[in-house]
Amino acid sequence: MWAFEHDDELVQDGMRTEVDEQRFMVMKTGGGRSWFGPLARGAAMAVAGVIALAGCANETYAADAVAVEGTAGPAGLGTSAGAGPGCPAGGAAVPKDSNRVATDDLDDDGEADELWLAHDQGLRLLGVSTASGASFSMVLNQWDAGALEQRVGDRVNALAGRLGDGSAVILLDLGRSAALYSVVNCYIVATTNAEGHPYLFDLGYDMTGDGVGCLGDGSERILVGYRAEYDPDQQTYKVSRRAVELDKDGKRATNGPDVLIGKDLAERADEVRRAQSIACGENSKVAEPPFR
Repeated sequence: MWAFEHDDELVQDGMRTEVDEQRFMVMKTGGGRSWFGPLARGAAMAVAGVIALAGCANETYAADAVAVEGTAGPAGLGTSAGAGPGCPAGGAAVPKDSNRVATDDLDDDGEADELWLAHDQGLRLLGVSTASGASFSMVLNQWDAGALEQRVGDRVNALAGRLGDGSAVILLDLGRSAALYSVVNCYIVATTNAEGHPYLFDLGYDMTGDGVGCLGDGSERILVGYRAEYDPDQQTYKVSRRAVELDKDGKRATNGPDVLIGKDLAERADEVRRAQSIACGENSKVAEPPFR
């Protein structure tokens, strides 16, 4: 993983602006931004608050029928897939103002689940509903990992999938970056990097990363970050990737070495387009509902 030092300034469009260290920050060093950027010192307390919200909802929502988009990917991709009991039924009903999408088995019971984004009482929610009847969510708020990556009014997209080692991941597309979450013990948890900061993939805005995907199928599927470097003289691209390995609990991720995929590639080459996208198997994205 590229070294990334703490800084008390936010670097944006070449200008340095002091920010309160209790806010999340995007930082640069002489070596450029990490593909997966860490946040400021105040992040640990904020993330703890976000994690505490995961799976906890005291309100009972109206369980109105909502159309489900997309087609579920293959359930049971882990080496012990489908061996678990799944999440116990219960939790708050999905808010009426929600968009849902079918996705991989996220709770290891062998059945496809649903990922959703919703608004309720002024809160922005990211949630999972399982085939077993469980529903759990977390709040996307000002302390979210990518809060400063978004402009006011920007809506997010989310995508989930199961990796070959059994890890269930959620990728939250914030526009300028993508935040990595895991489904752990029927909670949505903000996955951290080796330094303990929430994990972010750069999506081309900071010139250190361009996309994220799930490479391979079945028990071989891994999570990878992509980099598509453009050569203006040759008008071609060099594409590389880094594997992202989650620990056995799915709460912390570390980066593998660079692997060159190809060079002198045309802009429309499959390798380039894949490196500039967010994908995980055949799973579809779900969009946040419009703000009202």
